[in-house]
Amino acid sequence: MGVPVKVDELQRFLEEKLGRDVSLARFSHVADKNVFRMVDAQGLTFVKVKARAYNRCTADFLSVADQPFLPKVRFLFDYGERSVLGLDWQKGQIVRPEAMSVAQCADLTRAYNRLLADLRKVKDTCLPPPDVDAWYGTLAAFAKSHPWTRPLLKGLLAIPVDERRYDPATATVVVSDFHCENYAFTGDTVTAIFDFDRLRLGSPVEDLAYAIIRRYRKRRLSGAQRRNVRERFLQMVAESPWPKKEWRRAINICRLDTASKWFRGRTRPIGLLAAFNAWRRDRPLAELVKLIA
Repeated sequence: MGVPVKVDELQRFLEEKLGRDVSLARFSHVADKNVFRMVDAQGLTFVKVKARAYNRCTADFLSVADQPFLPKVRFLFDYGERSVLGLDWQKGQIVRPEAMSVAQCADLTRAYNRLLADLRKVKDTCLPPPDVDAWYGTLAAFAKSHPWTRPLLKGLLAIPVDERRYDPATATVVVSDFHCENYAFTGDTVTAIFDFDRLRLGSPVEDLAYAIIRRYRKRRLSGAQRRNVRERFLQMVAESPWPKKEWRRAINICRLDTASKWFRGRTRPIGLLAAFNAWRRDRPLAELVKLIA
């Protein structure tokens, strides 16, 4: 996410670049503190300050995309070592999967299928695939050097090779960050999908699975909320053209990605606590794999 930029400095920068007065306010409800709402004579603009490569990825994709729920790029400026991206403001309400209706879930699937047609227009073959073997290797190496963590990590380490790796020949470009804070509804219709700075190769099933399961692993959900998330997920599986094995593979990739984050880049052993956190966050996702066995 980077170091938060100063609002007043960014506002002066945009006024100089755009040649008009603007009003800038930081979004307070998102984890990324470098996301802003800008108001000027042209209306509302969604503004993001990120590494140049990330914003360029988003701008390049939107330049070839053609869907009513996707924003148009208003500007892209270099800003020191980063860049500033301005997008059309999109209307809609964020609906979390535990509150999603059957109709909303169905339209989300339809919208993603239309989005997939635009994703396939991306010609950058340098996009990376998910580094699943490295994630698995991180867990295996830690379990080997810390034997007391093996009981907690054994479920993740037992994932078969063919259920955690995609066939590169069938991979396509995916969003890889397709969760409920990156799409919005008006009524039962998806009217906004945003945040395309993490495009990579993979399976479309991974995006659709992540749209739901990111919430399923949250501890604060009530029993009724968790049941609704599970029902929406099973609805997606039932209505999709992809076999259940593809869905299991998508969830397993998410499981390994999430779990290995507790161990990546650590310079010293972090012991039982990291293994426990990995196990705790993995347990709900392991349940979903069993549901579609």
